[in-house]
Amino acid sequence: MMHSQVRQRVSRLVLCTVLLWGGTGLRAAAGAPTPCTLPALQALAPDDTTLTAVALVPATTTVPEYCQVDGYVTTPAPVNQVNFRVGLPTAWNHKFYFQGCGGRCGGLVSLNAGLMRGYASATTDTGHQGVSTDSTWAYNARAKEIDYGHRAVHVTTVAAKLLTHAYYGTRLRHAYFSGCSNGGRQALIEAQRYPEDFDGIIAGAPGFGNKGNLNSIWRYQTVLADRDHYLPPVNCRCSPTPCWRTVTRPMASSMA
Repeated sequence: MMHSQVRQRVSRLVLCTVLLWGGTGLRAAAGAPTPCTLPALQALAPDDTTLTAVALVPATTTVPEYCQVDGYVTTPAPVNQVNFRVGLPTAWNHKFYFQGCGGRCGGLVSLNAGLMRGYASATTDTGHQGVSTDSTWAYNARAKEIDYGHRAVHVTTVAAKLLTHAYYGTRLRHAYFSGCSNGGRQALIEAQRYPEDFDGIIAGAPGFGNKGNLNSIWRYQTVLADRDHYLPPVNCRCSPTPCWRTVTRPMASSMA
């Protein structure tokens, strides 16, 4: 990649925070938006997108009224289903916000960060279901690995932006991505693989800890290499004296 292209992308990453959270310019969408119903929105969805639930969510003290749209994108070979959620606020700021997910994802995270500022907002489970610390879904599941790695965020973004445009009948002015940890990794992957998806990206604490990952691999290989490396439950006895007292008192006396 040319140095000028790198500088341009870095500039977009740095400046997007100002663009994203600076004045939202809330206003009601021009004209009458599409009804917040499953049949109406399914008729506007891309061919690879199936909607499963649509509901108008009332306003709260912090989040304005919005149309919540749940569905999934059927990815091309290797085939998988990528679940997503889109929030379409009644008072829209004509912008789009994607919320990344941490850990191994596996669920639909809150969209409130974008909705409370008037953004049409979206997120995805990245093509599998489970708690964010679970990786068993990836065993012999190449399609799910690919979707977690990069494809799910992209196909969700494409579908969600098309739905947003169709719902309001107005083009998006800007689209932004924000994520931390694994969400930060997603952010950098988007900038690298799909630079046209977003106008600005916030990549918080990207989960690219190669040194830590290698250390974990070595540790797991060592522990799992032999049964004698396990600590049997019978040896895990509770003591009335906290361990820190046993350790720190001799240390403290020796340092006196």
